[in-house]
Amino acid sequence: MDLKLIWSKHKVRLIALIVLAGVALLWLVFSPTTFKFLHGDAQETLREAETALSEHSYQEALTLYQKAMLIDKSNYLPYLAAAEIYSLKNQPQNALDLILQGVQNAAEKKELYLEAGRLSLALNDPQKAREYLLHADQQDFQTHLLAGQTYLVQDNLPQAQKMLSAATTTQPTDPASHYYLALALVFDDPQKALEEAKTATERSWEGKAKALSLQQTLAEMLAAKNDLFKTTLMCYALLAAGYPQPTINPLKAVLRQDPKYRDALILLGTVQFKLEQENEALSYLNAALQIDPAYAQTSLLLGQIYESQTNFPEAQKYFEQASELEHLNVTFLEELATFYERREQFTQATDTWEKLTANEGEVNLTKIENEIHLAFLYLDKLHDLAKGGDWASQLKTASDSDSLPLPDADLKSRIEDLDLWFSFSQGKEKEALEGYQTLVTQSPYNPLFWYHKAKVEEALGKKKESKESLTRARDLDLTGEIGLLPQ
Repeated sequence: MDLKLIWSKHKVRLIALIVLAGVALLWLVFSPTTFKFLHGDAQETLREAETALSEHSYQEALTLYQKAMLIDKSNYLPYLAAAEIYSLKNQPQNALDLILQGVQNAAEKKELYLEAGRLSLALNDPQKAREYLLHADQQDFQTHLLAGQTYLVQDNLPQAQKMLSAATTTQPTDPASHYYLALALVFDDPQKALEEAKTATERSWEGKAKALSLQQTLAEMLAAKNDLFKTTLMCYALLAAGYPQPTINPLKAVLRQDPKYRDALILLGTVQFKLEQENEALSYLNAALQIDPAYAQTSLLLGQIYESQTNFPEAQKYFEQASELEHLNVTFLEELATFYERREQFTQATDTWEKLTANEGEVNLTKIENEIHLAFLYLDKLHDLAKGGDWASQLKTASDSDSLPLPDADLKSRIEDLDLWFSFSQGKEKEALEGYQTLVTQSPYNPLFWYHKAKVEEALGKKKESKESLTRARDLDLTGEIGLLPQ
């Protein structure tokens, strides 16, 4: 599990959540309707919840917010904070259920309806999202931004442009509104779309990389001479941003003019796959394969579709074909390696990861992460202590000598975890436990470290300590991976 990736993905939301916790406490202190609780449980409960959040104790914080709701149902902020914890834990339906409970109970509902709209959009229910957003503050920037995204999903580009233009007017310096407006303008005004995409890259924000990619695609499209290629690039821009629906009719128009346009066939196949129209997707991709059987991306997509249909022999055939066509391309090798892992074909998986790490060239963060993953596969799945230990030893030596390309504390702690797990795999339980006690003190928020500590404690017969460590691992887990490991 890569805590660094998890943290980069969730840190903005977590910071906002901690701020929201503080706001909830201030609301309680200064609201005259809750004055009677100033010296009672509610104020202290919210203070405890805020402290629990700062320590990444999500379950404790959730329990405390639920207690605060029982004390004062009219305060909407604990509902928002508790729902945000569910969102952090990738449980949007639970978050939405709690928000709708707040709609029934809270005095102020507009913020709750706004969050209900956001969550419904995350749950791929744009119609419900629009219904909830109608009850949010219609002058609010976030309402316009979310409504614009909802219309994008539904292929209502004029309404998307209207809402997102309102968002850019309300907060002209917010990069997200300019990014989504650029997407809404791709077909109608690509030059204006490029300008909006450039504006979206002028500030640092979590979507800046997407905005840069969109800017590059639009610049390439505007420089192109071929109209079919231009349209295909416009569709690619929307699909890459996660909006397949608006691309269907333009891509079909391209294919009416040129039924053998390979890239349009592949894109339309990808669109249909995203929309769960798998048979249609296969039709377009097989047509593309006949036109250009040497194009690896087509084989890769076919492998993904056949796997989703549980046709594993066909899936394996196409994943392997893609990696053979692009045998030096690490992307195709990684897709094949992870397919083998999902099928529990661990010998093939490790062989493929070996090829991948050999092809990655100079040492970088991705290469080291792949080597760590490979070492754990040898230790946990093949029980090959020789090869797993060899990788662990190489990485530990590099870490101890500070020769890593990015010698940050997180990477070094993950290599330390691997080295300790190798010691445990050799039967050195006491030595491993001493190391893990130090490691979870130095890096207290990595769920995998706590999970490994729990397994070592279990092997040593320390049932109580093992249960506590496993509970902490589950609480810290934001991706659900700990639940997939042997309990």
